[in-house]
Amino acid sequence: MASMEASKENDENGARDESGRFLPGHPASGGRPKGSVNRATKALKAMILEALDAAGGVAYLTQLARDDAKTFATLLLRLLPPAPADGDGNVVRLIDNDPDI
Repeated sequence: MASMEASKENDENGARDESGRFLPGHPASGGRPKGSVNRATKALKAMILEALDAAGGVAYLTQLARDDAKTFATLLLRLLPPAPADGDGNVVRLIDNDPDI
């Protein structure tokens, strides 16, 4: 136990409490960089895209939209980012189809 406590005290940053946890405000170090993708997730995405290509790609998705609109809409909701909103929660229109603009 004594050697464990000595190693806590001799930690290069020295910012630990009596249970060995870092104190609030300790600089983060190590771990995965923010926004990086897990290897398993990356591999799964590659497999899904390969399966989509084998099924016909755009033609398959077009047929899915015609034959099973509910499944296609669910796919869109899961994959597309949410529409931007203003401070009041109203959806902001990014594209206006008005030809007079």
